[in-house]
Amino acid sequence: MVIFGWVSPVEAETHLTVTDARQLAQQLPNISPNLNLPTPTPVTPPQSQITLAEIVVTGTNNPQLTNAIYTAVALQPGQSITRPQLRQATEAVLATGWFQDVQPLLENTPVGIRLTWRVRSNPILNSVIFEGNQILPPEVIEQSFAAQEGQQINLNYLAQAVEQIRTWYQQNGYVLAQINPPEIQADGNVIFSVTEGQIEQIQIRFLDADRQALDVEGNPIEGKTKDYIIRREIELEPGEIYHQQTMQQDLIWIAGLGLFQDVWLDLEPSEIDPNQVVIVVNVIEDSTASFVVGGGVSSETGLFGSVSYQDFNVGGNNQKFVAEFQLGERLLLFDVSFTDPWIGGDSHRTSYTVNAFRGEGVSLAFEEGDEDVRLPNGDRPRLVRTGGSVRLTRPLASNPHTVPNWVIFAEAGYQRVQVTDADGDITRRDDAGQRLSASGSGQDDLFTVELGLIRDRRNHPIFTTGGSFFQIASQQALPFGADSLSFNKLWAGYTQFFPISLFEFVPELPETLVFTLQAGTIIGEFPPYEAFALGGTESVRGWKTGAIAAGRSFVLGSVEYRFPIFSTNNFAVGGAVFIDAATTFRTQSTVIGNPGGTRDKPGEGLGYGAGLRIQSPLGPIQIDYGINNRGRSRLHFGFGERF
Repeated sequence: MVIFGWVSPVEAETHLTVTDARQLAQQLPNISPNLNLPTPTPVTPPQSQITLAEIVVTGTNNPQLTNAIYTAVALQPGQSITRPQLRQATEAVLATGWFQDVQPLLENTPVGIRLTWRVRSNPILNSVIFEGNQILPPEVIEQSFAAQEGQQINLNYLAQAVEQIRTWYQQNGYVLAQINPPEIQADGNVIFSVTEGQIEQIQIRFLDADRQALDVEGNPIEGKTKDYIIRREIELEPGEIYHQQTMQQDLIWIAGLGLFQDVWLDLEPSEIDPNQVVIVVNVIEDSTASFVVGGGVSSETGLFGSVSYQDFNVGGNNQKFVAEFQLGERLLLFDVSFTDPWIGGDSHRTSYTVNAFRGEGVSLAFEEGDEDVRLPNGDRPRLVRTGGSVRLTRPLASNPHTVPNWVIFAEAGYQRVQVTDADGDITRRDDAGQRLSASGSGQDDLFTVELGLIRDRRNHPIFTTGGSFFQIASQQALPFGADSLSFNKLWAGYTQFFPISLFEFVPELPETLVFTLQAGTIIGEFPPYEAFALGGTESVRGWKTGAIAAGRSFVLGSVEYRFPIFSTNNFAVGGAVFIDAATTFRTQSTVIGNPGGTRDKPGEGLGYGAGLRIQSPLGPIQIDYGINNRGRSRLHFGFGERF
């Protein structure tokens, strides 16, 4: 009987037990049952050559198999052979794949030395049985072995079929699957046992900055982040089959938490069952809390200073707390918020944010016409907003580990809005006698409910070069309180990114053509400070912020071509050429007090220009120089991309 190891054809190595070189020299003679001759004398193959007088095959009557033997050994009567050559010939016969056992016998006969190939061929293939497989489809097995059904088993053909199945496992991400050597039964049943890489357990391992799992005292490194925060980002579970692509996506979800400097995976064999695997997720935690004192200048707010504290991993639960205070030429702001990005126990990745704020600033609706809106005492009207909100966001996907097609959000909020002068005294009307609030009292109570949908198909949320982004929202003011304000503010925007190659300034970096369209309208009577303000960095560049219009409705379109200039490891500079245009469709006069029309804001405008896009360690920086359709120019700068 021949014992063989089952490997791929490229690695095939036949292991002999009976016909080993040392055993060949020890063989005992047998009288051939097929010849009516005297008992032959066995011949021990010498190191020197002997000449064959006759070559015979016994054990099979199949001409195909007999011819396979003669073809494999390429020996004929009259040729000479040595012991090494006989061993090679035996291996060649076994390599045909047709036989379970091959024994070469050398015998002295009256006509000379006879070489008898005594063989035992494989049975007819009756069935192929796979044991231990959970995810291998039966149709894949059937297709792989279909050509051999009802045929005499050939080990090489079996190996080819098994290779097809291995390829299926690899191509479908089951990279740990192994097919063990087959058991060929006498009735023609071929049994394969399979280990597919079942997950025994998933471990979370915290490491220090030097990638050490133990501290100086030999104790395991303890992380701040709770284990369940990491585990719920992992779609694979113990008992399932390891899937390469799923695990890679799970690592992306974990890294996307923003809590870790590095995340990687180790696969370790189970100590209990060698056919199972232990997944070890290694994480190095990052600092998630900061206190920042800063300042700067913005084309929106002028000079400003700020103090902020934030912690993105409160209690190790990945919850975010942010408190910010800003003081500037055009604003006074205090804002505190708490966010849970995935409510515990929820299966849909629902998040919520609670915030409270008090801010003071000048409404863009009251600024930047031929003259600013002024109060009777000469001051500019200031808006003091005090309030809070609760916002819920939920991806519309049955599986929280997939990128959703849509995200829905809902927000309920309240704010008290007061129009004051520089001393904080409430003011009802401007110097032209126009109302500054919807109620006419100088202060409004706004109870609002907002619903919206987002579809994000960008290839990167910051360094976007392809895909699209769509958002639509409707905010309804509810008639609660003494003012009983009721209006609906509807807004939608769509941006499309096209990767292109026009000039290839930097061949390895992409160029991008960006189109964006925004539109909005307000139904009902609303406070003038809620009007759509057009002009500035976020709408039409080349104009001051809010200088084009303060209208009930608007449409805004932009085209921008972005191109790289140079790039290093953590710093990149690109350029941009743009054109923006917007109109309010002559709806400024429908706003209470007509703050835009009475200040001669044109209601529509166009701007064009060029700028720089700087990707720095501090984040994206945008600098644009725009020229408007009145021939005036303006420099715009800020953090982040506009779209």
